[in-house]
Amino acid sequence: MKKEEETVKYRSLFVSDLHMGKTSTRHGTKPSVLPLLKFLENKKFEYVYLLGDIFDIWELILNCKWDNSFNLFIEQILAMHRKGSKVFYIIGNHDDFLERINGLNAGGIEFHEEVFHITAQKKKFLVSHGQKYDYLNKFSRFFRIMTYSSPKIISWFTYKMVEWTHTLAEKFGKRTREQSNEIFRDRIMKQCYKKDLDGVICGHFHMPDIITMKKGKIYINTGDSCKNFTLVTENKKGNFKLHRLE
Repeated sequence: MKKEEETVKYRSLFVSDLHMGKTSTRHGTKPSVLPLLKFLENKKFEYVYLLGDIFDIWELILNCKWDNSFNLFIEQILAMHRKGSKVFYIIGNHDDFLERINGLNAGGIEFHEEVFHITAQKKKFLVSHGQKYDYLNKFSRFFRIMTYSSPKIISWFTYKMVEWTHTLAEKFGKRTREQSNEIFRDRIMKQCYKKDLDGVICGHFHMPDIITMKKGKIYINTGDSCKNFTLVTENKKGNFKLHRLE
């Protein structure tokens, strides 16, 4: 008889940018939550943070594509909640349609634009998708709102306008993706110094990393499930780890 695997207990799980419903090749490949589902087997968490762009509502409106593995992920999160995990859904830019339910507690699952997380070491972290610190996103947001509310033929045009906006900004700004990521990182880290926090945990730029910056402040980006297939955990001692999934 096969011996059952022992449950591995963590304090916290941080995952972002699953983009469930995305069909374009933006950010690399089509999304897959299968590596994430495999990781979650026999794992238990006190806190679960879904850091935005879990659904790609922006593309779902146009393409209406859905994979059964996405249902399995939703069922997994609900099962974790029923077993005692406290679940927070942080609203991103590709699922900013959910901003209208910001602050809602849906049967114990909380929806927020940003929250604070206190680690086992009593350190205070800002938890945010990060789009509000990306100035280009503030401009493209106008076209996303139009995509949600316009007829399909107009929605396709406004959807493309967001893509063109980002492409042209990088081209004429003469910045690489890495340079843009550094600018984003510096902007969001200003919150640590301004509010005397210990660090930031975010997603948005699809560049997974854990970096100790000046004054010991910590920047954590959880990555994505489109290209990097990464997530971040906090163990019982309050230490963070970046997991690169198979």
